[in-house]
Amino acid sequence: MFMLHSPEVVFLDEPTIGLDVIAKNKIREVISEMNRNGTTFILTTHDLEDVEQLADNVIIINHGKKVFDDTLDKLKNTLGSKKMIDLSLSKPFTGSEINGVPVISGDDELHVLLEVDTSQRSITEFLTTLSSCADITDISVRSLPMDMIITRIYTE
Repeated sequence: MFMLHSPEVVFLDEPTIGLDVIAKNKIREVISEMNRNGTTFILTTHDLEDVEQLADNVIIINHGKKVFDDTLDKLKNTLGSKKMIDLSLSKPFTGSEINGVPVISGDDELHVLLEVDTSQRSITEFLTTLSSCADITDISVRSLPMDMIITRIYTE
């Protein structure tokens, strides 16, 4: 992307909508490079990858009202110290909770997704007691996905 001049501010509406992965990445690279060189970008987007890769500050508007206006880091921490735990099990599980933590979803009885509030219970503590409650074949622990955070902001 080439600009004839060096604008201070550029407004973009859905800059990566409808593009393939390679084109999206190229657009994001150009935006990042121009931003490093002093151009401020204001994006409107529904593409949460654009938000995660490009934004330092985020404003969320719901029905014409501003419901969030702060940094991307603060947005990620909006729901507190919660982590997603993705479990693959060797034996079927049909309950609604594991070790006191509710099951959010499960693709089938051998795969469940949990949300642990680490301000209430440490990951170490949870994982230590988890092994006595379930036969685990694989596990991953990660931050809440951006789409879940945004959905909860809109619904709360």
